[in-house]
Amino acid sequence: MSSGKIASQTAHAAVSLYIKAKSNPIFFIEIDTWVNTGQAKIVLKGLDENSLIDFETKASDANLISQTVRDAGRTQVEPGALTCLGIFGKISEIDKITSHLNLL
Repeated sequence: MSSGKIASQTAHAAVSLYIKAKSNPIFFIEIDTWVNTGQAKIVLKGLDENSLIDFETKASDANLISQTVRDAGRTQVEPGALTCLGIFGKISEIDKITSHLNLL
């Protein structure tokens, strides 16, 4: 994917995660802290579709919010292709899942 396409897919994940977190009482404190401290986003390079699905399962098991993004297929990738996974929650918990990945 081009850098613009990657930016678009990560934006979809970020907005969806915000909506989910804002509507989940468990994450009220985390989302308010995130909003009031600069809304940091860390973009990591995924390995492949199967690894993203595995990370999503691990995030769910850790009681984190996650959001997959599947592309509509109108431009660069096949329809339904899993292009992005966003995870929201405590950094220490997310790091247990993603610390081995490289920055994009």
